[in-house]
Order: sequence, then structure tokens, then C-alpha cells
Amino acid sequence: MTYPALPFANHTWRISHHQGILTPKVLNALLFAASTYQDSRDPTQEINNYLVTNEIVPPNIRGDSQQADIWRDYQQLLPELGLIPSTRSVSHIQLSPAGLSFLDGGIDFTEFMTVQAFRWQYPNGHNTQRSAGDPSQLNFAAQQAAAGILIKPAVLLWQVLDGLRAAGELLGLSAPEIEYFVIPASTHDEVDLVVEAIRQNRTLRLAFPSGQTKQRRNASDWMKRLDQTYAFMLDADDRLNLSVHSIANLSKFRELIHQLCEPRSFWIYPTDGSQAASWGLWYGTFDSNGYPIPVGAAAGDFGSEPEPEEEILEAPREIAIRAFEWRAEAEMEQRGATISSVYSADLSNSSHRLHDSMIRLIADCCRRKRINVFSDPATLDLLIELENQELLIEVKSATSKNLAHKIRMALGQVTYYGFLRSKQSPKPRRLGIALTLGVDETHWSKDFLTDYLDVDYVTLREGKLLTYSRSAEVAALIA
Repeated sequence: MTYPALPFANHTWRISHHQGILTPKVLNALLFAASTYQDSRDPTQEINNYLVTNEIVPPNIRGDSQQADIWRDYQQLLPELGLIPSTRSVSHIQLSPAGLSFLDGGIDFTEFMTVQAFRWQYPNGHNTQRSAGDPSQLNFAAQQAAAGILIKPAVLLWQVLDGLRAAGELLGLSAPEIEYFVIPASTHDEVDLVVEAIRQNRTLRLAFPSGQTKQRRNASDWMKRLDQTYAFMLDADDRLNLSVHSIANLSKFRELIHQLCEPRSFWIYPTDGSQAASWGLWYGTFDSNGYPIPVGAAAGDFGSEPEPEEEILEAPREIAIRAFEWRAEAEMEQRGATISSVYSADLSNSSHRLHDSMIRLIADCCRRKRINVFSDPATLDLLIELENQELLIEVKSATSKNLAHKIRMALGQVTYYGFLRSKQSPKPRRLGIALTLGVDETHWSKDFLTDYLDVDYVTLREGKLLTYSRSAEVAALIA
């Protein structure tokens, strides 16, 4: 009955079995605690105390120590969602750009779950443990890569449901159908074959074996996770179906699905042992694909203070620059220049964690190259002294939903700051904007900013700086 045959004996869609506790409140609390206590001498104990004291989830009292160990049980939810890199790849807790954006309230819970569900793939760098009793010398992700598997589960399930609807099958997918017909697929090229196999099985009314298998439990957990997105829903019979929002926006979702199936949209499994670190950087940085999010979706479930530029303020008349205030620690060379590495607990109470971390990352990049950096907390984010000119940069936290709006806002601000600066210094200057998401060179914003306007454009690639600029000096400096 299974179609196609499993690529290898232990193949499945691994996923955390703690989907039942995954709510906006719990996820925010786990991430806030991780952020607040990441630099503590004993972060595990501090995080557990915070979660127990605030009654976030029931304490899990271990039999051996008689102590609560909530963090041990639930911490894997955070790297599985791209909110922190796996502790297997970093020596201490770090927040990813996605984690900082979520904690800032820059993306709401349902939008976040939608974006990360569609981006998750097999193989990945999170599922790199060996299966118990598996005689293979390869870890789980390596086995998937060797078998030619390249699948994004949410994308495949959306394609299958769309294909069933096109064939007149409005009934959603059951967990056994996902177990027997969808999970065994190796690539997205098999969508039509999977749809046909499901239709044939429904016509023949073949019964599925009873019992809760590992595959079925994984299928059920994936269904629960997708029910927390804008794209899917669980119906009254616990079948997975397209949401009302998906059906109302089929053409937009089909365009997104096409983009997510392109080879360049996948993370490529490295063979040099860096799987966990590489995946954490890739999955923890939002991409710029256009995810169809309902109009009017909340900015954040927990809200943050409005950004200063969104308040009604009198326009500044001058820029009062001063030397950039460096952090006391000088660990960039040892820790690696990523946006996660520059974040520290002193920003945990800031409402602009991601924005401030991006500023730090750019400034630290310039410091390592002995370049003077200035700022004005009331106006300009960064002023960088180049050899014969200066560079003004305005930084914005962004998601794919508000990308165009943030670009327009940043352009207006940095252009105005350039005007003010022209009255203070005769030096020629370049203007730049920095956005906290991944943008590849085929994206319209790169053509618009760099090629059309000659504005320097700083983005992220796997948590590291990537700069598009006509100026070779700028492109080499901020990288």
C-alpha cells in the first residue's frame, strides 16, 4: 500500500513530540528566558526557575534529582523552529535573527509558524543524530542526503492538497495517508504520483493498519504544527486541509510554492561536519520570499514599543555624531562574526533587539578592519569613515511581509540624514540601508537599491553580513 517505497528503512519526518505545549505564551517565555539568562553561569537553572516561577508549563520533576528540568525537555523546540542555533553547534545559548525578530514582536506567532514551516526541509542540520540500533555509519540527515531526499514537508503537503482539490477531492489528508503516501516521497517531482496513489486508495477503500507507529506519530505532530499556520487547518475529523486563507489566495500560494521548490531555495547538506552550525545560520535567518499573510495580521502577539521613526516627532535639524559605544567584551574574533554572536543579555530588555544587534554586527565588522565608526542614537544608526568619503547607514528590522515598507522608510530617513550631514562636512558620502533578512541577488530590492539608486544594501546570509554595492570599497568592508 505504501507509495513509493521508503527510501531507506528508518526514513521519516522527524519532529519534536511537544507540539501540544506550543502556544504563543510558552514560546515567548522559553525564548525570553533563554535571552535573559544566556550569559549566566548556570543558565539551565536560571531558565528553569523562571519557567517554574511564572507557571509557564507544568514542572517536570526528575526522579533522580527531584528538581524541575523544563529546559531540558523543551529547549529543542527553539532550534527546531530556528529561534536559536542548536547547542550542539555553539558553546552557549545564542538567539538567531528569527529569534530576535520574534522576541521583538516584529512577526506574530502564526506568521512565524507559517514561514518556518514552509522553510523546514529534509535533510537538515538539526536531525543529525544516529537512529537507535541503526547499523549504518551515517547519521540520519546524511542517510537522507545519500538517498537523494530533498523535501520540504509543508510545501509537499500543500502541493498534494492542492492536487487533490484540482481532481475534485475536497477531503483532507488523514495521518495514515500522510504516513503511507506522503512521507515516503523523496522529491517534489513525485507530487502527481502521490496524489494519484491517494486517490486510488480512496477508490478501493483499503483499510490502514491500526496502531500508533513512529511514522504515524510524526505525521500527527506535523499536522498539529501546520494547524498553527495561516496555510493549513485541521477539520472536525482531524484531517489536514488547506485553510480558508489558502483557498482564497491560491495563485499567490502557488507562486510561493514554485519559489520554494527552486533548487536555490534549499539548504545544501555539507559534508565537512558543519551541518548543525550551517543549518542554524541558514534556518535562523528569514528569507525574502513573499509569504501570503492575511492583511491586518498583528505585528506581534506580545507587542513592542513603537519604533522611534513611527512616532510623531519633530524632524531633527542636525546630527550629533559621537564615537560608537563598543561593548566591553572583545570576543568577535573568537566567536565568529554573526548576528547571533554579537547579541548579549544586555539587550534582553530592549524592544529592538534585532535592530540593535545588526548595528553591532556592522560596527564590529568595521572595528576589526580599523575603521572609525560613529552614531547618533537620536537620528543616524551608523556613520562609517572611509578613506576619502563617509558612509551613512540606516538599519531596519524586516520580514518579507513589511520589506517594501521598511525600504521606503529607510530610504527616506538616510536621504534626509545625508542632507543634514552635508551641512556639517564637505566630505563626499554614500548612503546605505541594512535589513535583517536574507536577500539573494535576484531579488527586486537589490536591483532597485543597488543598480537603480546606487544605494549600498547590507543584508544577511546565514546570519553573516552580505553587502551589495557599486563601491568595491564598501562591498569589501562590510562583509
